[in-house]
Amino acid sequence: MDNSSFVQSAISTAKAGNIDELLPTSIRLRLPLAQWLDIPKAWSKAKFFEETAEFMYEVYGIGCAQDRHLLAMLADQVETYVNCIQQITADALLGEQNNGKTIGVNPWFSIREDTLRRIVALMSELGIEPKNRLASSPSQRRYFC
Repeated sequence: MDNSSFVQSAISTAKAGNIDELLPTSIRLRLPLAQWLDIPKAWSKAKFFEETAEFMYEVYGIGCAQDRHLLAMLADQVETYVNCIQQITADALLGEQNNGKTIGVNPWFSIREDTLRRIVALMSELGIEPKNRLASSPSQRRYFC
């Protein structure tokens, strides 16, 4: 089905109130746990890139070659986030700083926090944050995922 046929079909389906017919099955599924959450060494930047690119195509029906750069930056930031989790798990929550003169919070916490802000910003730019896929008003919610 070409894009114009799909759009016409989607509009007709939405007007009929059958929103579930608009959403691919994979999007309507419950979220599985990210494997790297429990096993950080299971993280794969390439797999994340591939899954996210496929998700963007399924949701929006388009793929832009230029977005690969932004998506690569997102994958890099998520990898940094996962590395922070590994370091926080391996190290103590508090540690000596200033050559043992003071005790402070493990610096990986602040790195993780800054990285998370960048991840959310990049996800927003790519339109893959959940809030970007939700309708802005209650009257629109029956027409959009």
